[in-house]
Amino acid sequence: MSIAKRLLLILSIVVCCAGCDRVSKTYAEARLSRTQAWSFLAGSVRLQLSHNEGAFLSLGASLPRPWRQAIFRGGVACMLAGLLAYAAFFAPPRPWPICGASLVFAGGASNLADR
Repeated sequence: MSIAKRLLLILSIVVCCAGCDRVSKTYAEARLSRTQAWSFLAGSVRLQLSHNEGAFLSLGASLPRPWRQAIFRGGVACMLAGLLAYAAFFAPPRPWPICGASLVFAGGASNLADR
C-alpha cells in the first residue's frame, strides 16, 4: 500500500471518528444535566453529563494541574505522533493494522482536543 493511500485511509478514519466524537459531546453538553440522569430500560441504562479531569477511571485527577496538563497534553501528543508515524510508515502494508492504529489515534486526538 502506497504512502498516499495510507494517509488517505488514516485521514478518512480520523475525520469520521473525531467528527462523531465531537457531535456526540456537543449534544451531551447541550442536552444532558449533571444533576439529573435520563433513565432507560428500568434504570439499566443511564445518561448523565460527567467530566473526568484525569485519564481512564480518573487516573491522575488528583495530580496538581500543571503536572496533569504536562502529562495529559505533552505525553499524549508525543504518543500520538509516534502512533501516526507507525500507521503511515511502518505498519504492515495491509489495511487492518493501519485502520486499527488510526482508530486509536482518532480517539486519542479527540481526547487531546478536549483538553
